[in-house]
Amino acid sequence: MSDAPSESRYGDHRQWAAKEVGKPWQLRFFRLAIRIGGRRLAYHFMYLVVLWYILLNADIRQRTRYYLDRRFPWREGELRKIWDSYRLVCSFGHILIDQAAVALIGPQIVQTVCVNKQELKKAVSADKGAVLLVSHLGCWQIAMSALGFLEKRVSAVMLPQGEDSPIARMISRTLPFSIIDPRKGMESILEMIKVLNSGEILTIMGDRAFGNEQNKLHVPFLGEEISLPSSPYRLAKAANTSLLILNAVRVDSTRYEIGLRRVIKLETPDADCLKAARSFTDTMEEFV
Repeated sequence: MSDAPSESRYGDHRQWAAKEVGKPWQLRFFRLAIRIGGRRLAYHFMYLVVLWYILLNADIRQRTRYYLDRRFPWREGELRKIWDSYRLVCSFGHILIDQAAVALIGPQIVQTVCVNKQELKKAVSADKGAVLLVSHLGCWQIAMSALGFLEKRVSAVMLPQGEDSPIARMISRTLPFSIIDPRKGMESILEMIKVLNSGEILTIMGDRAFGNEQNKLHVPFLGEEISLPSSPYRLAKAANTSLLILNAVRVDSTRYEIGLRRVIKLETPDADCLKAARSFTDTMEEFV
């Protein structure tokens, strides 16, 4: 998630900036490790690679502090902070390896379960669509394969992936969602509304805000203010459909769970959007 638009102790981070870590040959090495020895072998190599980066790359350690300093402010001492950063990046590494393994081998290598299937099925009306609001907690792409029981087409609002990316490979292996590119302006919005009006499901990441300030909602999270996109809430309002907040959880290397956390019905455009966004950050705080 992006920081608030005001200055904080970490500086002003108004824009998202993605910076790749790892060279193409290193990524190919991990794919080879997965093919030869499965995810367990890849995990062991990952532990060594993460240790290298954490010890020798201060920038990597700094990136972890945005979360760790807010979530665990009482954790002091340089060695303890390095250990916490190492654990956090390893947690992320597990998910990336799982994602790559599903892309290479298929979704059958992990068990995906919806923990409150009947509640979710009831929340998704038979004749209306629904907005599923997910976040970058766990691996939502893998967990989405647990939603087949809804028997509805799922469209995910996200940037198209390169043909060789893990997500593109996962989609090609019949994971149950297609992609809507949000960069097409009004054309994208009409496509999203069409999905909802057709009684289908629209999945949107609720924790990453792009665009100008008028398209953002500022809400508290872990003691400071963050920016969230307003589009999920406005779309649910425009289509007169429910907004369902889901969490995807990596339980262990063999099991992912997805669960319905809240059902929100928006009555008025603005006040309810802000209230709904606060409900979303509440679920993330409960998760972490």
